[in-house]
Amino acid sequence: MKKRSNQNPKEIRKAIRESREAVPKPYAMQASAKFVELIVDLEWYQNADRIAAYLPFNGEADPLPLMDRAILDGKQVFVPVIVAKSEPLKFEAWTRDTEVSNNRFNIREPEASVDSISPTDLDLVITPLVAFDGQRNRLGVGGGYYDRTFAFLNNIATKSRETILVGLAYELQRIKTIDSKSHDVELDAVVTEMGILT
Repeated sequence: MKKRSNQNPKEIRKAIRESREAVPKPYAMQASAKFVELIVDLEWYQNADRIAAYLPFNGEADPLPLMDRAILDGKQVFVPVIVAKSEPLKFEAWTRDTEVSNNRFNIREPEASVDSISPTDLDLVITPLVAFDGQRNRLGVGGGYYDRTFAFLNNIATKSRETILVGLAYELQRIKTIDSKSHDVELDAVVTEMGILT
């Protein structure tokens, strides 16, 4: 995919979503297997007890095989729930047996509950993204949910963080530069089917 740096975020989102949705299913499945292979070797994964990931939609890179592996490895897995537009995400416990339904954005999620875990209690968070650059800047869907939820990390040096954010994407989602804002939360790494960017 051609590097995009002169387009506005809306154009970037539209172009990358179209490319992402066109990824052939066999390639997507191979990529998901590669994500597992790469992430389980990370010390962050090995040391994590509580991992958050997401239920993919709109052609997003699929973390479900990784989530299955994490459960087999005895880890707790959580997925985000959107509560309201201006509020942080909640994270609910997830297994393959968890009942989910589509929210107003057509994203699958469980019901929000009083037992949701605080984002500060998560050890490793696998985040979806629309685009990323070589400096681990992330372009999301535009709602600011992840930046709002993990804003507390902006006051902590990346090497001192106890909650680690790892973006998951196809290599085709890499762009030349993303104009990051002061409220944007920097990722600790990005994992694609081609390798790990730290």
